[in-house]
Parts: sequence; structure tokens; C-alpha cells
Amino acid sequence: MSSKLAHAYACYYYNKGLDRARVRDIYGAIRMLRRSLEMDKNYVNSRNLLGLCLYEIGEVGEAISEWNISKSIDKVNPRADYFLNALKANPGKVAYYRTTIRKCNNGLSLMKQDADDLALIQLKRAVSRNPNYVKAWQLLALLYMRNRDYSKARKCLKRSLKTDIANPDSLRYLKAIKGVRERNTELSVTIASPSAEDMDVKEILDGKAKQSIVPHYNYEEGRPDYRVFISLLAGILIGIMVVYYLIVPGVKQSLKQDTADKEKQHGSELANYLTELDSLEKENTALQSKIEMIELEGDGLKEQLKALSEEKYYDNILNAYVFYLSFENKDDPGEFALYELKQKLLLVSDKEKESESAKYLFDDIIKKYPDILTMELSGAALLEEGKAKYEEGDYAKASEYFTLAYEASPDNEEVLYMLGRSTQLTGDKTKALSYYREYCDKYPEGGYLTTVKQWMAAIGG
Repeated sequence: MSSKLAHAYACYYYNKGLDRARVRDIYGAIRMLRRSLEMDKNYVNSRNLLGLCLYEIGEVGEAISEWNISKSIDKVNPRADYFLNALKANPGKVAYYRTTIRKCNNGLSLMKQDADDLALIQLKRAVSRNPNYVKAWQLLALLYMRNRDYSKARKCLKRSLKTDIANPDSLRYLKAIKGVRERNTELSVTIASPSAEDMDVKEILDGKAKQSIVPHYNYEEGRPDYRVFISLLAGILIGIMVVYYLIVPGVKQSLKQDTADKEKQHGSELANYLTELDSLEKENTALQSKIEMIELEGDGLKEQLKALSEEKYYDNILNAYVFYLSFENKDDPGEFALYELKQKLLLVSDKEKESESAKYLFDDIIKKYPDILTMELSGAALLEEGKAKYEEGDYAKASEYFTLAYEASPDNEEVLYMLGRSTQLTGDKTKALSYYREYCDKYPEGGYLTTVKQWMAAIGG
């Protein structure tokens, strides 16, 4: 699949995910956004929205991870910056959410150990700290279901659906509760036939007993019996002796063994900690050495750039190299970024190349991209990239691509219309008006003629 087609699919699934997120179908939105990233892993709009959806259902750690990846893909990323800066401004809130996730995980572990009472405490604390944490509500519902408290389980699931209205797990659990209730209803209406004994009782209560019931009482005046007191006292003494000679020594031995086991465990943990600390110190030393090497290499490059900046005629090579450094570490910067780099390299004059430092920077770029000076982009490709930037709201960049597309395909009416529209949105009304007039002259029956005239009237032309 070509990169353009993959990007088109990514935009399609992004829009589907956005529609579902707007109606609070968070699970469906997450599925669509992950499918979008399968098509184009560098599509930052999908990553930013995916992080927001994960944050909404309580998965704060995964949300931060997605925003950090988005930021690493595109340094100029205002949405990711906004989300990350909002969390950095309130570090206590991040720690609060992490504690909530830890309590949910503790509750799950306790459920696996059949410690339902302790698990209930942990999960209740989790949902009280973050009422939108869907996973915690679902675990709490499962705990109530295991203890046959289906009413409370149903309330928990209903609460989780307020955050994510179509979560399949919550809906499946509700269906299971409904099935259990229907089976219990069927069982409750089954009445067993009365036994013979029940019939006799019914006849007595109705006053139709076959025979009278005459109670007999035996009364005898009580006399004190000291043998009971002596037996009780002897039992107490025997119990004390059993506890002292049989149970207490076992308890002492058990306490000693527990103490020895804990000391052994603490010793093992201390040894592991010291080993890990030594490993981290070695790793830190290696990283420091690597940083020093990078700083030395950077110092050398700074010297070369400084030497060029002090000379008068080397602005073009400096601009090209700074642009090259902005995507040097990317595996695939994209054909449009390389095309822009080519345009900057073509501005470098032979006079600039006479400098040893300028020639080094020029050759360094050519070494990385040997075919860059001969690469070409079609007008159709430039038009599609301009449309993508236009949809993102980057009208200045879109205008640049439409200008290049117009140079490559001057007879394409859509290119001329989009060039005029993007130029108008950048604020250059005079230039936009000239493009609109050119469109009217070239295409008197064009498909965009009515819209063009409306924009001309709005501008004042």
C-alpha cells in the first residue's frame, strides 16, 4: 500500500474515531484510532485523540505514553504540548491517578487470592478517587457478581456506561446478570406440593384436628448439685494446662520461624537492591561517557557553524543544514520534507561551496540523501499534500505546496482555486484576489466559478 493511500485510510479512521468519541463511545473510538495508527503510525492527530480517550476512561499512564510518542514524532505539536503541560503543572494529580491505578491492580490481585473483603476496599477507593475509571467499576461489578449481589453489580456497570456508553465488557456483564435474574425468577415460582405433616398442621390451625393435643408437665423442686461446679473448675484447669504446655510452645516456635524467614527475605532484598544499585551506577557511568562524546562532536559542529555564520555569504547552506538537522534522526522524513530540503540546497551558490566548512555541510547532506538533487514531485502529489495541510489548518504551509503544484501543473483549475483560497486564509487578500481573477479568466465555466465569485465579493474585488 502506498504511503498516500495509507495516510488517506488513517484520516478516514481518525474521523470515525472522532465521531464515536463525541457520543462517548470511548471503546469504539479507541478501536478506530488504533486502526488509524496501523495505517500511519506517524499520524499525530490520531495519537493525540487516542491519549485523550485513554485519559477519559482512567488509563492515565497509557495516555501520557501516547502524547509523548506524538511529541517525539512532531516537535511542533500544540495539542500534545497542551495535554502534557497541563499534567506537568499539577504533578500531584498525576501521582493521584497512579495511586488509583495501583489500588485497582491490588484489588485484582486480591480477587485472584479470594480475599474479597480486602479487594472490595481497594476497588471502592479506586472508583472514589477516579469516578471515570471504567476498569475499576468493571472489577467491582465482577466482585459483587461473585458474591451474588447482582443489584450492586448492576449499579456499578451502569455507572461505567456513563463514561463509555458502548463498552462491550460492561454490556456483556449486564447481560449475564439479566440471565441470572431470569433463572432465579423461574425457580421462585415453582411451589412444591405440601407434605402429610404440613397438611396435619393446616388442619390443626383450621380447628379440624383429628385428636386433641394435651400437654403434660413434670415438676420437681431443684436441689443444688456441687458436682457440676467441681467438674467445671476441673475443666478450666485442664484447659489452662493444655494451652500452656501444648499450644504456647508451638506459637513461640512459629513466631521464631516467621522472624527468621523475614530476616532471610530482607537480607535477600537488600542484596538484590545493592546489585541493582551497582548496575545503575555502571550504566550511569557509561551514559556520562556517551554524553561527553556527543558534546565533543557537537562542539566541533558548533565551531563549523560559527565559522560559517561569521562569513557574509553562507546563509543558504546554514538554512539548508538547520532544516536537515530537524529530521536527521527520523527513519523516513517523508518525500515532501526531502523536496523542501532539495529546494534549499539549490539555493546554495558555487561561491558558498568554495568554503571548506560549507562544502563539508553540503557533502554531509548529500552523503545521507545521494539522490536528493534529482528528485521530483508531481503536481498531483503536491496538490494532495497541500490539501492535507489545509485540512489541518496550516494554511501557510498549504499555500507553499499549492504554489509548487501550480508551477508543476499550471492548467489544473483545482490547484488554482486551492491556491487562492489558502492565500486568502493566510491574510494576503491582494494576492488571493489576483489568483481568483486568473481563475475567472482561465475557466469561465469552471466548477469552482460560483464559489470564487463569492470569495471575490467578500474580499471586495
